[in-house]
Amino acid sequence: MEKADKITIRLTPEQASALDYLVKAGECKNRSEAVRTLIDRLIQSSMDDEGKVLVKLPDTMLNAVDILVSAEHFVSRELGIRELVRNGLSLLDIALIQERHALLSEAGADKKARDILEGEYSNMLKQ
Repeated sequence: MEKADKITIRLTPEQASALDYLVKAGECKNRSEAVRTLIDRLIQSSMDDEGKVLVKLPDTMLNAVDILVSAEHFVSRELGIRELVRNGLSLLDIALIQERHALLSEAGADKKARDILEGEYSNMLKQ
């Protein structure tokens, strides 16, 4: 048998009772197997049919990507997210992107907005 990592977790009384119920109902042999089974289900539920991990992003990040798509920096939201994840999404100052986009949109400077956003994006990635 392959060596397994041992971890310790703390459960609420309700969680422990739920695990015990799964064992008593014959769903699992013991608490450890119940925890492993539940972890496996959680992992499977966060993957799509192709085995890709699905990640939920905050609306602020999605809005920033949409701004970059509308400024034609990315062709699509999906491609933009892929690129940002590859280069480190945390490097972007999302609030700054949204603030500048709002200011430039109010002034009707779409081309200028795209140039500034591209410059900001490039500078953030260089950092």
